[in-house]
Amino acid sequence: MWRRFLLLTIVCCLLLGTAPEILAQTPHIRINLPAFSLRLYHGDERIRDFPIAIGKPSTPTPRGDTRLISRVRYPYYQDVPPGPENPLGSRWLGLAWPRYGIHGTNQPGAIGTAVSLGCIRMHNRDAEELYSLASVGTPVTIIYEVIEIEPMPGNFHTITVHPDVYNRQPDYLNQAEAALRRLGLADSIDREALRRILHQRSGTAVRLPVLPDNPTAELIQADVLALYESALQWPFRTSIARASSASHTEEEALDPAPAPNPTEKPLGSYFGPGGYATGGTITDGRDLRAIRWGSHPGYERIVLDIYHGGYGEQGPPAFDPCWFEVELEDYPYRAVVVLGGIRGLSADFDQTFPANSLIEDVHSILYKDDSGASLAIVYRRPVEIRVLALNNHGRIVIDARPKSPRPEESVKYSVRTLPLTRDQVISMYYELKDFQGMSPRFLTNAQGVTLWEAGLFASHGDAVALRDTLTAQTDAQLYVEERLPADLPE
Repeated sequence: MWRRFLLLTIVCCLLLGTAPEILAQTPHIRINLPAFSLRLYHGDERIRDFPIAIGKPSTPTPRGDTRLISRVRYPYYQDVPPGPENPLGSRWLGLAWPRYGIHGTNQPGAIGTAVSLGCIRMHNRDAEELYSLASVGTPVTIIYEVIEIEPMPGNFHTITVHPDVYNRQPDYLNQAEAALRRLGLADSIDREALRRILHQRSGTAVRLPVLPDNPTAELIQADVLALYESALQWPFRTSIARASSASHTEEEALDPAPAPNPTEKPLGSYFGPGGYATGGTITDGRDLRAIRWGSHPGYERIVLDIYHGGYGEQGPPAFDPCWFEVELEDYPYRAVVVLGGIRGLSADFDQTFPANSLIEDVHSILYKDDSGASLAIVYRRPVEIRVLALNNHGRIVIDARPKSPRPEESVKYSVRTLPLTRDQVISMYYELKDFQGMSPRFLTNAQGVTLWEAGLFASHGDAVALRDTLTAQTDAQLYVEERLPADLPE
């Protein structure tokens, strides 16, 4: 009996002694509503950033501390079964607050806006990743902070000023001053420059302005390249928002003399699982002036230079990029880049890639109207990507490295049209855009030949079934093509 008591005492002491360390390492979720951001931490280490949608102003997402109490794969929503029409998407993570949760969506275009009844919406792929990383009991903190100040490599900080999405009229200056005092930076900041940043409320991270006589005001130029490379070293897994804001060199496929101190902010995509990023500024009248390529040890880089212009005019470099979205696709392997507000395509990119390059081709693809542009970076094999946005001279940087290990390739079945004219493609887009059960896309090659693809399937029977359904209900003439993942359509 006494042996059992002694063993129980020892076990209790061990548990009590290690409990703080265990708690410090447990995952926890932090959601900042005006930033439309969900961050996953493990202890003090920030593991992932996810873009989200939040409650609309009339049904706002509540603030406070809660926890996950349920996890559901392929949830039902009232009478709606799992599937493409289910507004909860593919995953549900229930909060301890009744009727509130974190879930996927059937409206991915709403991510980054305030549209829900109070729940947190995520892209389905992000909800599935979070589902795999968080468990019942994971703490969740929801805050409303319009000012975010973060340390960066090289002994400087960035500040992000978010719009007041719920019209709570926070005192931006007082919040910024309080954050600066907590970080011990109150005496080193250029107040006039800070007020200009607060007034813009751009939602984009910019370098925190310091007084000229402050030792952190400038980086030692001899250390710039080393600092940049260390900030982007493999694997790019932690610290999604940590990158150098120093000047760059031509060796990195950027201009030899760019605007001073561009601010880099890695976005939602990263080297590793996933392959999606969105960012930039919603605007109009921009010009894609140049597309440049660079090859570096372990990765290859495409740089998109964004200028003011369009409508036949060419203006100066844009301060920050236009709104953009980058998404990896399979079959064929490519990154599709959508650029909002682009009215001019001055870029003349005729780069011939060497046979050992990851990249096979870069070309424009059809955009559904004249409010933007889209292009495809076609890769020769599966890749992992990282996307950066640069300010002070608006640029979008897309880095790619080989995906390891290379997955085993199997035949896929494409449901697609023959080559179409632009008018035929636009007509088909509007005829079939609301049809369920598809993952449609336009495929365009470097010669401008365009076809429309309704989806890709592992099973020939599934492909034939979709083709027959569409041809029976529409005027579309569709065909099934068999090809390997690395092959382009015939």
